[in-house]
Amino acid sequence: MSPYAGTLLLQIMPLIKATVLRTIKPVGCEDHQEIVQDATAMAADMLDSSERNGKALIPKSVAFYAVQAAKSGRRSTYAGRSDAFSSA
Repeated sequence: MSPYAGTLLLQIMPLIKATVLRTIKPVGCEDHQEIVQDATAMAADMLDSSERNGKALIPKSVAFYAVQAAKSGRRSTYAGRSDAFSSA
């Protein structure tokens, strides 16, 4: 990840945290901090893949899509059926 993507991630993190605290209800043993960390990891992955493909991203858009993925039950590490909190 480039330094530019790192500064974008620093702009995205407060957006994710504020949105997660307002909109996502933790399930089971999850807490808001864990969901924020997963959404931040997904945002970092989005930034990394867009940087490799040469595409520019808007921080608000990355935060929106990371939070939407977290809302649907996806996590940064795994989204298969054997995950207890999986959306599948």
